[in-house]
Amino acid sequence: MSALQHATASTEVATFLACCDDVVRKGTQTLSVSAVCHRLDDVEAEWRDVAAQSQLTVSACTQALQHYHDVYDVCARTVPLPQSAWDRWATGITSSFPVLVASRDSQASLEALREALLMKYWGLFCQLYWGCARVVKPRLAFVVEQAHAVTNTASALQSSSSTADTTAGDTCTVESLERALAPPLHAFAKLADDMSHLFGDYGVVGAVERQWLNEDVLRQLDESAEGAVEALVRRSFKRDLQIPSASLPALLQEYEESEVEERKAKEIVAVGKATLQSTWMRAAVALHQHLLDLSTPASPAPEPSESPSDKLLYDERAYELLEELMKELRKAPHGQGSLPALGLLTLRVVEWQPQSASSTSRHHTVGLSGSQTQFYLFLLHQWFARYIATQHRWSVTDMFNAADDSDLWAFVLNRHSFCLMWALATVESDEDAHRKTAKDAQEHFRTAMGAKIDKLRSIFYSVAHCLQLYRASVAAFANPEKRTVRLTAARDAVHEWMHRVGVATFCRGLLGDLLDTTEAWEDSNTQTPVLQLWTLSAEAELKLIMYDTMQLLGCPDNTTDRLETLVQVAVDLCASWNEVLTEKATGAASAVSACLFAPAVALAVRAVQRIRVKLQRSVTLAAELSSADAELYHKLVEWVKKLLSVAGAYVQPAELNTVWDEYTCLVSLPTPSSRLTPAASDGDVVSTTEVVPGFISYQAAAAKRAFGSASPANGGLDDICWGRRNVFKSHRREETEEKAKALQRKPPPTAPVVEDCEAEKAPRAKKARTE
Repeated sequence: MSALQHATASTEVATFLACCDDVVRKGTQTLSVSAVCHRLDDVEAEWRDVAAQSQLTVSACTQALQHYHDVYDVCARTVPLPQSAWDRWATGITSSFPVLVASRDSQASLEALREALLMKYWGLFCQLYWGCARVVKPRLAFVVEQAHAVTNTASALQSSSSTADTTAGDTCTVESLERALAPPLHAFAKLADDMSHLFGDYGVVGAVERQWLNEDVLRQLDESAEGAVEALVRRSFKRDLQIPSASLPALLQEYEESEVEERKAKEIVAVGKATLQSTWMRAAVALHQHLLDLSTPASPAPEPSESPSDKLLYDERAYELLEELMKELRKAPHGQGSLPALGLLTLRVVEWQPQSASSTSRHHTVGLSGSQTQFYLFLLHQWFARYIATQHRWSVTDMFNAADDSDLWAFVLNRHSFCLMWALATVESDEDAHRKTAKDAQEHFRTAMGAKIDKLRSIFYSVAHCLQLYRASVAAFANPEKRTVRLTAARDAVHEWMHRVGVATFCRGLLGDLLDTTEAWEDSNTQTPVLQLWTLSAEAELKLIMYDTMQLLGCPDNTTDRLETLVQVAVDLCASWNEVLTEKATGAASAVSACLFAPAVALAVRAVQRIRVKLQRSVTLAAELSSADAELYHKLVEWVKKLLSVAGAYVQPAELNTVWDEYTCLVSLPTPSSRLTPAASDGDVVSTTEVVPGFISYQAAAAKRAFGSASPANGGLDDICWGRRNVFKSHRREETEEKAKALQRKPPPTAPVVEDCEAEKAPRAKKARTE
């Protein structure tokens, strides 16, 4: 019955569910912010039609609301959405429907879904905007709600208090209270670490935590737990006094007035005074004060067209002070400033954004530039290596305390997702829309796409780098069970992220933008052989990066299908160019040049080499040659043969050496039956002889030679020799034709006059080489 109701409800909102259904199933398939925002505009238009209907069943409303949230969720994870889109999303989730009269349970289920989606909305918002001032309020609200939920459960606190009564010493009391309050204590500590770069807002976290401990927690317990609560409050003070903030002077005074133990006060006050006198504090104060001055209007009626954000973009002093603070953070001892520096860079990229596309400055580029991407990853690596080596203790005061380190890897991978989003997104500007010629637009796109592919490689390799750093760190654990659990959790998290985020979201989106743009060039008849080669090279680089990264991460689903398609396209493209040159076509086809073949051959060989290595691993582990491996081998051989046949005459012999080397490696792949077997033994002496290794090229069915007829004597290594000879002859033929054309164009130069003394000099190079 429920399935029938679900199907009936789907028909009520069928048009809305069909809108952007491909986005939910396959992703946006583009990294263009404007294109994604257009799709969201379509969803909003359909959403208004749904809300305008007279009556809907609860089931129809539930499906529509879930689809609305899913579309926004996919888009928000792919490109940086403007704040207006986030506001519309929240409004849509909380909007009401003209629901038919339904049972109380149905209405409750709809409200429960609405609350769950709203929680996911804020969770994603805080994840994507980690490090930004805009997430302080919602994150703190979540932590306070969690803290109140724990203190309202009186049984947990009373159990910790009773444990303290029966245990001697305050230390055990603190430990038992920590166990009872572990979730909120850890949440406060993590939020404080995440906000260590927010000079103006940092102090509020500790203030709220201490208020909760002194009022809510202490009120639920008896006097015996007062010492334990004081210890937790003192620890909160000490943590906050180590980080520069606008409230640090007042915080230090508050601690001095509230501390009752003189020895503790002396130690912690010294920490606070050292922080006040640090260069980090001075640089942070200078930047904070300058930003306050910028945000304060100089006149009672400021220009309405100039927002504080746009004003900041043109302020040279703000960028200078920001760079000075970054330098001080990098100088902090023991890498203590790595995470604040990472948060500060995030803040600059996200918060210091222009309000309009025309608002630019020489300091500001929308998103992460190539240098910023490398710097972002450097700071992340520096923090990660330090944390797993020295700080990671899995306590409530650490940023991450999951036993299998799943929370640590969630944070690291989320930072890489942020880096991908802001490094690869396409943000159109007024300058892009008014480019003079199609050639200018093509050149701009090619440059931008090349930069994005380089950034993609850096970010993907960074994930593999972090995994290796973690593996080396975990290898020091004496407990093999913990080591296995943590390595398994890390591997699974990385594999899932690479499949869902790296490949399915960003690689697919980047490839979609590439192919859509080149298809538009073909439709406008502006596609040239040079652009064809560039498109193939960009696609090849993207797929090779994807394949190599999945190999580095050990992903089990890393197939060579994409590379096989790439080789086939490269061979077909070279064949079409060869046909044009052979027929000596004129007009648009005459743009084909012999210099185009070498890059196409090189990228095809790079793909063939990776496929061959994968095939070799498969054959080595197998008991016998499978039909799939034999078929793949034959495909590779035929591709290489055809590549040499259609492109060999136009590529210099030195550049063809890599092709011949790969061909030789391919033909000499050993069969699965090549094993070391013991020879006949004589007494106690046992010798081994190596069986002559068999090659797949001789075990698989013989194929027709590329330049001759088929026979049992043909194929394998013999084919390489025949191929080299024929390519050499075709290359000589091309050289002869080129020389004849050159002689027709200009008369031969006169012989140079050689002096007698120069003519009599014997060449010394040969003598030096032979002696």
